[in-house]
Amino acid sequence: MDKQSQTKLWSADFIVVAAINLLVLVSYYMLLVTIGNYVVDTFDASKSVAGLVTGTMVIGCLVGRFITGFFLEMIGCKKVLFVGIIGFIITMALYLTAFNLSSLIFIRFISGIFVGVIGTVTGTILVYIVPPNRRGEGISYFSLSTILATALGPFAGMLLVQYVHFNILFYFSVVIGAICLLIALQLQANKLVINKPQTHTNQNKVAWLQLSSYIEPSALRISFIVMLVSVGYAAIQAYLSFYAQELGLIEAASFFFAIYAIFILISRPFSGRLFDLKGENVIIYPTLFLLSIGFMVLSIANNALVLLLSSALIGLGFGNFQSTAQAVAVKVSPHHKVGQATSTYFILFDFGIGLGPYFMGQLIPYTGYHGLYLVCALISLLSMILYFFLHGRQKPAISVMKER
Repeated sequence: MDKQSQTKLWSADFIVVAAINLLVLVSYYMLLVTIGNYVVDTFDASKSVAGLVTGTMVIGCLVGRFITGFFLEMIGCKKVLFVGIIGFIITMALYLTAFNLSSLIFIRFISGIFVGVIGTVTGTILVYIVPPNRRGEGISYFSLSTILATALGPFAGMLLVQYVHFNILFYFSVVIGAICLLIALQLQANKLVINKPQTHTNQNKVAWLQLSSYIEPSALRISFIVMLVSVGYAAIQAYLSFYAQELGLIEAASFFFAIYAIFILISRPFSGRLFDLKGENVIIYPTLFLLSIGFMVLSIANNALVLLLSSALIGLGFGNFQSTAQAVAVKVSPHHKVGQATSTYFILFDFGIGLGPYFMGQLIPYTGYHGLYLVCALISLLSMILYFFLHGRQKPAISVMKER
């Protein structure tokens, strides 16, 4: 590998995996925010059932992330990516054949699995194609594709359903999948094999039974902290609209995630580069502190300016903590276990996002929304302390893991 290839970040493969991640997540979020209304209107279902249908895809994502690490090591990144994309296309087309709630729930679950597979494998490919000395910066830039998807997906979904039949969204998702398949053909296969398939037959027979084939223990500590922090952030996703309605700030709240995304877009390149130069502690402690301040500001919001100030602080805090923690999960894991490390990170992240609304919702009758976000601030501060004991005090080296 020549010197230029060792330092170049924006390679063709980098752009390809970022584009695939962006497009698939645009489809994911487009359906996530609109499928509930589709269920109510098409099947005359209750809102609670619509919520179940919506959440089924998230469960599928968890399953997909869990199994992907094992198959990445067994057959390589590119093959798994193609399986994920083809499965995504097929399940998106199957939405058009859903004739009852049971079939729709099943399709949502299976499609979630393939979304989880694609998300995990693109994140893993990224780690292998960015220069080791710019890995933190690379992950920060790559994760911007996820941030853009969280803004573009809901916007596209809510815009389209106003003018076209809902089935058009399914056709649109099939087209997105086809585009991803064409883009994936441009990947260079010689860079994307994590590990050769094991040659020992007996090991192959039992490998799928071993938890270490799916979860990387080295990444569990930082991933557990991510799960804890994500529980607090999930309270924003689930309850911000209710809180804004209570405050009479619905219009201002509609800009909350736009401001959140803008401040992430502005800060990510700097935080990623700082991670590579100074190490993770320089990022983790300030971002968790900013996140806790953001929650405190949110808890006392009484006008649009304060509400949007909290979104900026939370974007700087949670947005940069998230990408840095992912880089740490990869950094502390063996090189050939990057797939499992990425999978471990996203599994616990999704657990926090998925279960957070339920647990935090139990507090609302006692704390109200003001108190709820104060609890979220406390969780962020406690996460900072926990980070110190689980990882921060070890004085992690600045250098990233070496290439084979």
